[in-house]
Amino acid sequence: MAKEKKPVEEETVTDAAEEAKKEAIAQLDQVKAFFTEQMSKLDAQVKDISNNLKNKYVPQAETKIKENLITSLLVSFGAGLCLGLTLMIMSFFGGKKR
Repeated sequence: MAKEKKPVEEETVTDAAEEAKKEAIAQLDQVKAFFTEQMSKLDAQVKDISNNLKNKYVPQAETKIKENLITSLLVSFGAGLCLGLTLMIMSFFGGKKR
């Protein structure tokens, strides 16, 4: 059987659709490249900020904790107790009803 020839209008529409698809793929690739570049920049900034915090504030915090050891222990114990009681109360009142 011979293949039927498509009308000229149908070929034009098909060609236009293929061209639009190619353009959309090209634009998608550009957007992907842009976001990849931005993510790399953000990753570098986060690492830089993290290193600055680690180098500047962690040693200061360690020194303060060592200087005020009893106060630090009492504060951490109190915070843990408050968090534990809060979670217990929330689970008691918000838990499954039997």
